[in-house]
Amino acid sequence: MNSKIINKEELPLLITAKDIQKLGFSRPTAYNILYHPDMQSKRIGRKIVVTKENFFKWLNSQTITTKAGEIECAK
Repeated sequence: MNSKIINKEELPLLITAKDIQKLGFSRPTAYNILYHPDMQSKRIGRKIVVTKENFFKWLNSQTITTKAGEIECAK
C-alpha cells in the first residue's frame, strides 16, 4: 500500500477494503472487518462498502482483550 490516511476526513463517504488498508490494516483484516456480522456493509457491484460513519461507529465500539483483561478502543 503506497499511502496511508492519517485523517479520517480524507476518507470517502463509502469505504472499501482498500480504504481500510490505508488506515494501516492488512488486506485480510480489512475484509474480515467488512464481513463482520455487526458491520453494516453492502455489496455494490463487485465492491463491498460501508459508510464512513458506520465504520467508525463500529470501530469505536470494539474492545481489545489482553492478558490483563479487556480495554475499550480509544475513542
